[in-house]
Amino acid sequence: MFSDLKGAPSHILVDKDLVFVRSKIEVTHSGKAFDIPATNKRLKLTAFDLHHFNKEGKIDKTWHLEDFYGAYAQIKAE
Repeated sequence: MFSDLKGAPSHILVDKDLVFVRSKIEVTHSGKAFDIPATNKRLKLTAFDLHHFNKEGKIDKTWHLEDFYGAYAQIKAE
């Protein structure tokens, strides 16, 4: 449903054993998404990741959130 993904972190915050990353992502709506046929629109999204590091310094948990409502709104925009 999405292709040509390009993304990069825009903010990184560190607090003890937690690292919060905010990323800007661009994708092309190249397949059916949200029951809407491909529009080939270029979409700009935001994603958030929160990583927990264990005592060995390795990531043992990650929480991820993407702005799919924002994607939907851009696809539906005329």
